[in-house]
Amino acid sequence: MFDARDRASKRRRERTRSRLSEQGSVPEATAALRAWLEANIRDRQAEQLERLDLDDYLRSTHDIDLAAAERLRLLAVKLKDAIHFKSSRRSWAALERVYQLAIRLAPQDAWMHASRGVSASELAERAERDGDHDLARELHGKAHSSLLRAADYDPADAHIAYVQGHTAYMQPASGPDEALEHFERAIALDPKHPWARLYRAHCLQDQQRWKEAVEAYEAVPKNEFTGPKSWRMDLLVEQRAWCRHKSGDSVGALSDFEQILERYEKQPHLAYWSQMIYLRRAAAGPFPQLRVRVVAVEAQTEQIQPS
Repeated sequence: MFDARDRASKRRRERTRSRLSEQGSVPEATAALRAWLEANIRDRQAEQLERLDLDDYLRSTHDIDLAAAERLRLLAVKLKDAIHFKSSRRSWAALERVYQLAIRLAPQDAWMHASRGVSASELAERAERDGDHDLARELHGKAHSSLLRAADYDPADAHIAYVQGHTAYMQPASGPDEALEHFERAIALDPKHPWARLYRAHCLQDQQRWKEAVEAYEAVPKNEFTGPKSWRMDLLVEQRAWCRHKSGDSVGALSDFEQILERYEKQPHLAYWSQMIYLRRAAAGPFPQLRVRVVAVEAQTEQIQPS
């Protein structure tokens, strides 16, 4: 069985993890603050960033039309990607002081807690990679409790339900069952939520519920994944094809595989981002007639340099 964590690991290596910031439109004030953060944080050392004077930061960004707590939350999100100490615990401490002040200022704002939960989850993954399993368990616990609190404060927010599911999906101790419950709750709140639809299909695939997974992949709103996220729809065709094959629909599976392979042959960079996970497996196993074409596309992707 192709384990959820195996697939998650591949996605992380592709640097395409679905983040909180991928969702929704960006208000003008948020864009202004992100530009300010980029200009003022980009060249600072991690040691400087962990000691930022938060009162001075709030004074400096006072003219940007966002609440103080939201300005702190966006600072924490920026710091998460800017601070990389060898000690993941030290990195978390630098973020936590920002989140704690933000939460003191807006204790019942669901997104303060949700954002903290996502940051804790991502740093937990970093700690796992660094071999600090005790810290990883601690941070997974913080992520779980923060997201529970966020859901308590805003139980009708479909995206918070999705984030709970995504966080559970990425945790080594969790399985697709727990994540699926959250994704289905998100869909009940917002039937067109694209990320919840996509990850619901992933869960069904991981559970080997092949026919249901095919239907779930077909229900993903494709027009929501464009631009830098479009690789997900290419991989989706491969995943749907594999699920068709496993459900006994060899004709449909081959049709899907040939469809996406033709696309990769015309645009090899798309194959680079999807890594042709299922096409490789299909060519090596049930569909050997694809092997020559897959090998040819692989040779082209080896020449591609990531941007």
